[in-house]
Amino acid sequence: MSHVNYTRWAKYILSIAERNGRKIGTVLDVSCGTGTFCLKLAKRNIRITGSDFSRFMLRKAIGKKSAGTRMPFYVLADVKHLPFKCRYDMVVSLYDSFNYLLDKSDWKLSFQQIYSSLRDGGLFIFDVSTFYNSVYVFRNYVQKEANEQAAYYRKSSFDKGTMIQKTRFEITFATNPKMVYRETHRQRIRMLDEIDRLVLDSPFHIIGRYRDFTFEPGTEASERVHFVLQKRVQADGRIE
Repeated sequence: MSHVNYTRWAKYILSIAERNGRKIGTVLDVSCGTGTFCLKLAKRNIRITGSDFSRFMLRKAIGKKSAGTRMPFYVLADVKHLPFKCRYDMVVSLYDSFNYLLDKSDWKLSFQQIYSSLRDGGLFIFDVSTFYNSVYVFRNYVQKEANEQAAYYRKSSFDKGTMIQKTRFEITFATNPKMVYRETHRQRIRMLDEIDRLVLDSPFHIIGRYRDFTFEPGTEASERVHFVLQKRVQADGRIE
């Protein structure tokens, strides 16, 4: 995923926290993948835990090193069943990970689990890939990459009827070029007002919905929208 600017993404996420007056010392990255984003925050002396439900991804994450940086702590976990007893200043779930939650019940359960993993007043930031992105950018999209370590291929397709985007991945590693790792991903693309309703039915309070990597309002014309949620505050100012 060399096309993804994780340095920019890390700066953006922290700028959201700063904009909302939050000092971030601990972060949980849900669906952390191979841990690149985790390392970007670790370099900023943030204590970060990464969780993912893919052993393959976590093995890659654990294998990444960064000189002079405290390594992230990685845990095999499903976002719908998080095992953490500690509470974090912020939880993130990036790179359209929430699009992988195909059923509304999965969103509800995930919101509850993440809510329980946050400190009072903590932030939860997640992004979604939009209908616009699927129709105008990634429909029948093909991408190929190769470097000294691996070769990577993916092809995407989108069904407007089911709102399901399928992406087929093929990865070949230089250490074993005859072995091809294949995986098919299915994402449900939801309209933003539907996501708003899911948030309203959750324990969270929505405090921002931003277009791409800006602070402009996220709309259906955006390719990616970041949602910023916080533990709901009662009328007397106390956090629930």
